[in-house]
Amino acid sequence: MEGEGEQDVYDQSFIDQPAILDKYKAAAVVADAALDKAISLCVEGADVSTICGEVDTFIEAELLKVFSNKKSKKLERGIGFPCCISIDAVMGHFSPAAGEDSCKL
Repeated sequence: MEGEGEQDVYDQSFIDQPAILDKYKAAAVVADAALDKAISLCVEGADVSTICGEVDTFIEAELLKVFSNKKSKKLERGIGFPCCISIDAVMGHFSPAAGEDSCKL
């Protein structure tokens, strides 16, 4: 099958470079901690914009702690997708900006 050998080479490259796996593991730890923080901030009457902003700030701070050595100074780090919260039973990406009308939980 065409392309199957390419997939094997791609998978093998991750195994051969444990530094790449370590970065993904560190990112997973930060993501889990950010999810726990978001859940703890989601209380009745809380402002969605404030929660999203706090979680994004938390992620950026944690990434600086993890990737702060000389080798990672050139490494681009940050949030790939901002914190979003579904405020009702409908699944959606709701992440209001700070200046927008506030929405309470």
